[in-house]
Amino acid sequence: MRLLRIFVSALLWAVFSCGNIYAAAPSGVPVTAADPGPALEYALSLADEGGTAGFIPERIAPLVDFIVAGKDAQGFPLPKQKGLTGVSYAFTTRVSLKKVLGYLYNPDIPTYLLMPSSVRISSWVGFVGGKESLENFDTLYDSLTVPVVVAGTEREMITPDATTGGYYAYDADRVLVLFRRGTDRVLLSVSRQRDVSEVGCKGGVVGDDSNWNYLFSGERGLTKTGLGWVKSYMYGARSVTVYVQPDDPAKPLRVAIYKWLRAGWAGMNMVKEQHILGGVERYVSTLREILESPQLPPRKELEQMVARVRGQSEAELRETVQPYFQALCSLDDPIVRKRVFAGKLKNGAYAAGLKRDELERIVLLEYLKCRLGKESLLGPRFCLEGIGVNTARLNN
Repeated sequence: MRLLRIFVSALLWAVFSCGNIYAAAPSGVPVTAADPGPALEYALSLADEGGTAGFIPERIAPLVDFIVAGKDAQGFPLPKQKGLTGVSYAFTTRVSLKKVLGYLYNPDIPTYLLMPSSVRISSWVGFVGGKESLENFDTLYDSLTVPVVVAGTEREMITPDATTGGYYAYDADRVLVLFRRGTDRVLLSVSRQRDVSEVGCKGGVVGDDSNWNYLFSGERGLTKTGLGWVKSYMYGARSVTVYVQPDDPAKPLRVAIYKWLRAGWAGMNMVKEQHILGGVERYVSTLREILESPQLPPRKELEQMVARVRGQSEAELRETVQPYFQALCSLDDPIVRKRVFAGKLKNGAYAAGLKRDELERIVLLEYLKCRLGKESLLGPRFCLEGIGVNTARLNN
């Protein structure tokens, strides 16, 4: 029995990732005389206080300066977070912060369209304050003089882990702060998981993860053979993401991510630094693929497409997604053949059991794939005719 537990523990180490192109670093040694650790601790405290306390830009300044100097890639000793494993990660991109705000932090565009490999469903379920600011973030960007704060609670369900198939749902306190630091504009995003997640359920990645095709069973356990009985949880997660956009258009946007995670089973933390880094890489590579693509639809077109899909009847949505599951079955992927999915996919019970938000998610993701030049499981006709007709209607 002891050997079985050791074997299970080893397999579970690969479960829990948060899903670099330029740099990634675990906790390391200080690289500057000015320690950014206290500034990072202050950032974390914003979520603890629910975003209700007044934001003090000077207290975050050492961290921003550290990132601007490009030292973030080398890492520094991260603040300890109650038994959570922590890592840091940094990269640069030519995508502007204003574009990031217009797409990723836009309440009219579902988060999963920018983070399809990491997020199944994510939505604000309550605000402490700043809801109006969130709806005008990219506009406020141009006239920014004083810090703009948005705070509240988000409900999130992540995509299945590529190794074990486990996926989780939880609530998180979230704080966003848009402010100036000298000649730079800065967006600070802080998140803290509220309570232990719901028990992990069996899911799966169908085909290559870059194709963004996932299955969700709702059945407790892990999909990995031999681990179906495991009751796993995300016990705690915290993150701080800092975007620094210089006014100088010749300088790129710098992004630094700091993330802590504790997850496993029977109260044990199975998370290693490399697991979190692998998950961050999964998230960042997909985000960059989408935002940096010259084929990304204009923001307004994407907003209008979302509104149009949300305005369709559930019967219309079910009719649209029907070929999707037929195509999944034809792939003959090992995940599709799993007991937890095979029968329901073939007899139509899986599709029939989907809620409206999942139907919308499938249609919108397949639309985005078409626009980005990726293959859609809804077929070339959906891309050539369906999207063409939809776009034409939107433009009229």
